[in-house]
Amino acid sequence: MSKSTSNAYDVCVVGAGLTGLATAYRLQNAGLRVLVLEASSRIGGRIHAIRDTKTNAPLADLGPSWIWPPYQKHASDWVQELGLELHPQYEQGMALLDIEPSQSPRSESMPGQHGMSRITGGPSAFIDAISGKLPTGTIHRDAAVNSVEQVDDCIAIETSNSSIQKVIAKHVVIATPLRVAQEAIQFKGKLPDELEQVLSRAPTWMAAQAKAIILYNEPFWRDLGLSGRIASRLGPMVEAHDLSGKDRTPAALFGFIGLPAHIRSNNAEKLEAALIDQLVRCFGPQAENYSRLHIEDWAQNPFICTQADRDGSGAHPSQLPHVVRKPLWSNNLHFAVAETATGSPGLIDGAFESAERATNSILTEIA
Repeated sequence: MSKSTSNAYDVCVVGAGLTGLATAYRLQNAGLRVLVLEASSRIGGRIHAIRDTKTNAPLADLGPSWIWPPYQKHASDWVQELGLELHPQYEQGMALLDIEPSQSPRSESMPGQHGMSRITGGPSAFIDAISGKLPTGTIHRDAAVNSVEQVDDCIAIETSNSSIQKVIAKHVVIATPLRVAQEAIQFKGKLPDELEQVLSRAPTWMAAQAKAIILYNEPFWRDLGLSGRIASRLGPMVEAHDLSGKDRTPAALFGFIGLPAHIRSNNAEKLEAALIDQLVRCFGPQAENYSRLHIEDWAQNPFICTQADRDGSGAHPSQLPHVVRKPLWSNNLHFAVAETATGSPGLIDGAFESAERATNSILTEIA
């Protein structure tokens, strides 16, 4: 493709989540002219963090937290390539079973998950490292894609951003949640019926979940011989874990909230009070001395969650049919998001696998 036209690109990546950024990074390194369009005002997609107001350093993950290096080669390779560090999930000490309304939570030893690790600095370290390697001007925020259309041997893209309203690219990579892409983007060209069905039925992992983060000055539960892990039938958190940084700082707990999205959205203040009540019930009065509490309700994020996700079971996505990984429109249109992976769909490792697949497909096509 000629590079004399300012809005003509070799590849346009739709979505600046982990898959989209990793795809852009690989293709940029291969010498292609790449544009990334992000509908939101921030990058990262489901990877997001509470940050220090002075240094902007990530303090706690609001999205995914873990990778499993013994079983997830793609994520492990990217950790090494980007020069990031890992540390094991803290699981020393007893867990708490918060089961019976009439009884205090009881402590028990619970088995951990072999190899479960956290990225030092959180998964936002992936986003910061990769985006920092892309040339200035590669990523455009607040640029929702309205339509894509095959025109001759290229694809025309129209966006909501007046500064980059029309774009031409040889290849387009749709790196947004599949249901969101189907609802938000007009594909001016026939998509296979089978693919349409897959897009509408494919759940976005954790899209309808809410994650509570509670920051403390010290991880006091560790000094009590507790791991920070909670398994609960009483809620509002159905499970909780230690989210403290390496060397105990920052000190934090996180938990998944077990209430439906419509109840969460209408009872924010009551929910915060119930969260602290649960922590006090489990850990004692020290739990009241938190420095910050944040609830990230992904179900309210229109760039992540659809009504179908809110109405769904929340079950982990299984491997999707091959049609979602097959290039379309003369091999110029690609779907690549974590849920399209054949291994670890929906997880960090799946995001990297999907980026590598899209990259290899495009580089093979233009070779």
